[in-house]
Amino acid sequence: MSRLTRQLALDLHAESQVARGLAHATRVTDARRLRTTLARLDKSLTRVTRADVEALLAERLTQVSATTVRRELSSLRDLFRVLAQHDLADTDPTEGLRVQPSPPRRVLLTEPDVHALLSEASRVRPTSRRSLALCTAHALRDRAALELLYGLGVRAGELCALRLIDLDLAAASVYVRRSKLGGAATLPLPSSAVPHVEAYLATARPLLLRLRDASAGRLLVTEVGRPMRVTHLNRLVSGIGQRVGVHAHPHALRRSLATHLVRSGAALTAVQHLLGHQSLATTQHYTLLDITDLRAAIDTLDR
Repeated sequence: MSRLTRQLALDLHAESQVARGLAHATRVTDARRLRTTLARLDKSLTRVTRADVEALLAERLTQVSATTVRRELSSLRDLFRVLAQHDLADTDPTEGLRVQPSPPRRVLLTEPDVHALLSEASRVRPTSRRSLALCTAHALRDRAALELLYGLGVRAGELCALRLIDLDLAAASVYVRRSKLGGAATLPLPSSAVPHVEAYLATARPLLLRLRDASAGRLLVTEVGRPMRVTHLNRLVSGIGQRVGVHAHPHALRRSLATHLVRSGAALTAVQHLLGHQSLATTQHYTLLDITDLRAAIDTLDR
């Protein structure tokens, strides 16, 4: 294929993802991955063979994890599926190809782990580069961020997208725009989290915005007044985890909350709504539960 035709293929692939309701961040990541994969193949799409793809997969498995290679193959397979739908490809060189998945590293935090993370987030850590007031503001913001992550079970992108107008602290609820499959939901905020969010809003956020308010109304902001991004939030949670000896990231808090709720007797359907899953089976797979936990959850659901 010429470069123009390759771009057309990428455009058709992007349109297909929009039609399927994939999140913007997912589409951007997948498009970047697909462009890189096609560059590695370095052939016209109409001339790519199964042997070419097999050789590429074998090479990539020596460079990156099996999980990454599996995602690259999935993107490539999806592209050829779209091309076939538009009669632009006679064969699919990815058909039947599989990458043995790596064992999933699912981090499940215990409730003591979560308490340790919350306590560490609140700890003020003075530095020579920041005033005590600014260090305190950081601690208040970090504690509020973790309280919201764990208390609501939201995705990192959903938390970063929250705006001030989405909070109703009097009713202890938050309006969350789902990052997957669209939609939105009003979720209950645990009463224990409310004081930490209030403290952040009252003293920390105004201080973080002191130089320039570039927040556009976003709830969580950086020290220079910009909206917090997912990469920043990931580093924040990971850093707090390292200080207490726990491997942590935003998604671990989301998964752990779901598991803790079901183990404490919450119905799977309630957890499904909280997480924003379309399928109850997804929620069941999502939580790290043994058969005893699942039996108790089903019994609760039956009652």
